[in-house]
Amino acid sequence: MTEKADTLEPYRQYVYFAAFGLILGAGNDLFWLVFQPSFFSKGFLPSGSTDESQISRLLLILGLAAVGGGLYYVASVVLAPAELPSVEAVLSNEEDSVQEVEDDRVLYRLQGTWYYGQNLGQSYTISKRDGSWRFEEEFAGRRCTSTLRLVGDWAEGQLIDQKGQSTGTIRLQRGEGNSVLSYVRELGSSNWSNPNEAIGW
Repeated sequence: MTEKADTLEPYRQYVYFAAFGLILGAGNDLFWLVFQPSFFSKGFLPSGSTDESQISRLLLILGLAAVGGGLYYVASVVLAPAELPSVEAVLSNEEDSVQEVEDDRVLYRLQGTWYYGQNLGQSYTISKRDGSWRFEEEFAGRRCTSTLRLVGDWAEGQLIDQKGQSTGTIRLQRGEGNSVLSYVRELGSSNWSNPNEAIGW
């Protein structure tokens, strides 16, 4: 599985080969730069190098070593194979995806504008925006919102007023026919209100 995922392996091997070749060349030149004077003094090699040539060779060695080191970094870091997720992580992500689809299926049935109250003069809207299911209601000039999540058979969320303060909790569920039942639990209370039935058109 790792070999199939590592598509950069051939390129990484070429870069490693080039890096080691340059580093080996730099090491070889450094060896001769250090020990060549001894060979000259003992007469093993004819003397012919100058200070300028020694400096040029040193710069060449440093250049080869720098390029080789850079290529080695590219091969070992930039072209390193990506770490594959564990089996547990893959299974967990799949379970989360399945649960998200199931939640969306239930919450989708609540989507729309729902009317209630005298002459159905009040309403709230449930919609999905930016990946989240939102409850929105405006009553007597006050706007209230909630981000809904599935809790058992209910869509539930914390009610937030226009000042960003929590005012309680709401939970909703499809009723009979084209209706939605909602309950509200005020902040600090442990009791839910009587059911409120809203109708969709």
